[in-house]
Parts: sequence; structure tokens; C-alpha cells
Amino acid sequence: MTANAQAVSIRPAREGDLAAIYELNRTAWEGVCVAQMVERRYGLVAGVGWQTRKANEVDQFGKAHLDRILVAEANGRVVGYATSWFHAADRVGEVCNNAVHPDWRSRGIATALVTEIIRRLLAEGAQMLRVTTLEQDLPAQRVYEKLGFQELARHIMYTMSAEQAAAALEKRSGRLP
Repeated sequence: MTANAQAVSIRPAREGDLAAIYELNRTAWEGVCVAQMVERRYGLVAGVGWQTRKANEVDQFGKAHLDRILVAEANGRVVGYATSWFHAADRVGEVCNNAVHPDWRSRGIATALVTEIIRRLLAEGAQMLRVTTLEQDLPAQRVYEKLGFQELARHIMYTMSAEQAAAALEKRSGRLP
């Protein structure tokens, strides 16, 4: 695949890629990250910004499951990545976190990464594939739909602060739920 005359290759991640993936996560999730929404509502969580928390989440996954990560590389630089998981007991393959650097979007990189994830999950014996994304992440939805995924359901995430929870419990004190 080429991206503006620069070759982009998809390959398994190496330990040396984790720092680049970490930094990519700090820029790639603007507007489409639950951690960002939580921070907007409640402020910093444990004194840590959402970009760092998201990057840490993927970094921890990578350190434990490097074999579950693919990267897109251009000129020796990681410009995208995708993670996956195979749930062997029920034969379900899952496309997990995936992102492309903002400067490299709209060049087919996400589609190429997810296509290779699908190929690998099928080779592992997946009988069904799944992926989740946020309602507002329209670029991700387009990639998944282009590759044949169909919407199954939507779910709603509720949150409240510890102070709100304590007040709710206080208000309900002595009453059954």
C-alpha cells in the first residue's frame, strides 16, 4: 500500500515500537475517547490527564500481549497500530484499540490494519468477529462497515462521581433499592 508515494507496511509490533505507540495514543483519540469524556465531566482522574491514561491502557496491554499488536510503519516511523484479542472458549475474535496518527489518516491505513487483524483472527479459528466504537467515531464506523461489520446493538455508559454516589446512598439510606 502507498500513502502519498510513501510506502506503508503492516507488520507485527516489536518491543521497540511501544514508545511510539504510546506517543501515538496521546494524539490519536481526540473526541473519540471515553477517558476524555470522563475528564470533561469530572476533571482529572487520579491527577492524570486522559491522554496519558489512554496511552497507559494500551501500553500495559502491549507489554503483556505484544503478539496481539500490529503496526503500520512508514519510513521507519510507526504511524498506526491495531490490537486484537481471541476469546478461544467461544471462538470470538475481537478488534480492540486501533489508531492512526492524525497526519496519516484517510490513506487506507486503518482499513489495512483491521484487514490484517481480521485475517489473523480467522487463522486462529474465530467463528465470529466483533468490534466496538463510540457513536461519534464516524471514521472508525466507516472502516468497520467497509470491511463488512454490521451494527448489532448500542449500549449506554452511565457515570457518577464518588460524591454523587455518596449523596445518592445518603438519600436512599434506610430504603430498599
